[in-house]
Amino acid sequence: MALLLSSSGFLLRGDSGKANPFPDHILLTWTGDPATTMTVSWRSEVSSKSGQVRYGVRGGKGQQRRVKASSTLFATDLGSYRIHTAFLKGLSPTTTYTYTVGDEGLNRSGERSFTTADPKTENFKFLVFGDSQSSLKAERPYSLWAQNLHNAFRLNGDAKFIVMTGDLVDEGQSGAHWEAWFAACQGVMDQIPLFSSPGNHESHGSSGTRRPAYWNAQLRFPRNGPDRLKNQVYSFRYGKVLFLALDSQQKEQRPYGDILGPQKEWLQERLSTSRDLWKIAYFHKPFSPLVKGRTYDDVKEAFLPLFDRYHVDLVFNGHDHGLARTAPMREGKVVQRPSQGTVYYVVGRSGDKFYSDLLPPPEYLFFDPVKEQPNYLVVEVRGKSLTVSAHRSDGTLLDRFSFDKAEE
Repeated sequence: MALLLSSSGFLLRGDSGKANPFPDHILLTWTGDPATTMTVSWRSEVSSKSGQVRYGVRGGKGQQRRVKASSTLFATDLGSYRIHTAFLKGLSPTTTYTYTVGDEGLNRSGERSFTTADPKTENFKFLVFGDSQSSLKAERPYSLWAQNLHNAFRLNGDAKFIVMTGDLVDEGQSGAHWEAWFAACQGVMDQIPLFSSPGNHESHGSSGTRRPAYWNAQLRFPRNGPDRLKNQVYSFRYGKVLFLALDSQQKEQRPYGDILGPQKEWLQERLSTSRDLWKIAYFHKPFSPLVKGRTYDDVKEAFLPLFDRYHVDLVFNGHDHGLARTAPMREGKVVQRPSQGTVYYVVGRSGDKFYSDLLPPPEYLFFDPVKEQPNYLVVEVRGKSLTVSAHRSDGTLLDRFSFDKAEE
């Protein structure tokens, strides 16, 4: 049974899992230069073998440009459909474009817009969300995620992109969960790009744990990671910040081989050659879990020495559904200043799942179980300063802290 978004914004149950004749699941990201490119993907029914993006400068008088999309067939438990991906290049920096997606005929989306980056920017804002996984049993599945996402975007309309730390859905091999998730994202992620790391639930399904097939079929991220982990591990730059998306799901993917060794080599190369002012990593499972009995020593042993050696400033994690921030850490110990170590932030939950028995280790300076409402983070980069603030879905401030490299 499919899940659709009504005109009022609520999630409704449809009559079939087949894709709509009109394009949906529209998603933006950058797989190239944020100032001059944009990557657009969407879904259509199987019969729509060709797709295209039509776009132009907002308010411009010139003829719309057309870019042909690549198309892949994807079989799900709800049926098969096509994923289309178009790479727009040669765009003008700091420019707002309008666009539509669809086939060459009448099956096209409504008009949407996006804005390219300023290649010289030192000041920008982005949003961070933890696990959006939710139950399908609610009257409006994934409605808390939808409300949280749209509230955050409404209050931070100048955000340039979104970062997520995995577990986008509760059952990653389930078409119904992705239907609900994409429906909730409509109106936001077709306007600003998404970047995410995979979580353990992206590998979950009725047939057991496996590679995150639905994730890789539907999401488009930079393909500059290790060979077997492209689209799951990657990096991108925005302004003077290097972003590193890593995959902590060794347990779930162990039958398919080692995923941590290739990441160590790749991370070593990325960090050793970086001249970026800020370095931010994000992945799902935290080094210091908030749930009693959880340990991820293999992930810690793979990544921590490199974070210390090359001074990664900030790490975002999910998985434990609580909000918790460490003191600056180096070699597993608290240090006095951010310039001496890394701050680790478990970013909370953006869906309806929470834990009632979280117990943060002593290195955490701030903790909130976020039981009342889902939450989100706002990160503001201002040259040599960086501020992170955590908010409930209604905008209430929960936590705020800053770095200032000018004071180091």
